[in-house]
Amino acid sequence: MIFIFDIDRQNAFLITISNGNRSVTGGATANKPSKPLRGFTSLYRYLREKLSSPNRDIRMKILTACVGFTLCLFLTISSGMAQPALKFCAYPSKSPKFIAVTYGPLVKYLSEQIGIPIKLVTAPDRETFQIRALNEEYDLALPCTACYFELLDKTGYYAIARGEPSFTGGVFVKKDSSITRPEQLLQGKRIAAVKQYSYAGFLFWYEYLIDKDLLNQFTSSSVFLENQDSIAYAILNSKVDAGVIRTDALETYKLTALKDQFRIILESREIPHFPFVASAKLDKDLVQKIRASLTSLSIDTPEGKKLFQAMGVKRIAAVSDADYDAFRQSYHKAFQAWKENNK
Repeated sequence: MIFIFDIDRQNAFLITISNGNRSVTGGATANKPSKPLRGFTSLYRYLREKLSSPNRDIRMKILTACVGFTLCLFLTISSGMAQPALKFCAYPSKSPKFIAVTYGPLVKYLSEQIGIPIKLVTAPDRETFQIRALNEEYDLALPCTACYFELLDKTGYYAIARGEPSFTGGVFVKKDSSITRPEQLLQGKRIAAVKQYSYAGFLFWYEYLIDKDLLNQFTSSSVFLENQDSIAYAILNSKVDAGVIRTDALETYKLTALKDQFRIILESREIPHFPFVASAKLDKDLVQKIRASLTSLSIDTPEGKKLFQAMGVKRIAAVSDADYDAFRQSYHKAFQAWKENNK
């Protein structure tokens, strides 16, 4: 940045500030050339001399120039200071490599849109992710639904967007299985599920037992395999009698060729996708820019296409915490019942 001060129509100063390097040189005015001035020492001596001048007009010009220079210098330094990067973390549903490949382009896109650097950070597992989130180490995050509900209760994070349309969970058996109704799974059966806190991968089935007043009759064993592919193969290899997974899991490249070998006997209600959340510490206008950037993503763009395919969505829509209220009630009912029965 360059500042030019012409104090008394006799001496002008060219002050250049660039990347922390400063220089001062004298220059000529319209009335007469001035002696070259080198460095801030020469400038200081000149200003001291002029401030001692009996001419009040000269002194006021000097003071005005000093104030103006100080203000410009402050603004230059402030604008040049490095903006701390925001931290974004996605729930570690898959490997860190998958998270980096999937969400790296999204983070780059958001950074460009809002003009602030965003750093993609990863967590090795659910526990680490949630501990860091509860400590509010992330500015932006994509938590699992169960994680999000806990964050709502204990932190200032709030939902700003999510993928759509919603999805469902299902209880599947082999196509040639004699089991045709959920009630046939109550006794003496092995049922594979994802995790005890996964609604699509377990809890909706538990909620069904509660709503049908069948929980007291349920004595079959539940095994948590965590991976949907593992559950699908366990069903096909007759290692379990049924499995609870997302219905769209059979559309993935690993299972799509096998989907005709399964039969669904129970399907869940519509389940909302994981929400993008923002920290309450972020400026509201900045959050609005981030939300607008997320919802403007299109499947026709490279960033949008890759992200949407990985998330299993067709678009991203703006949401608030209230959009999860009904589902939150269903989730808590099922999860609390499971905890009570598994103390």
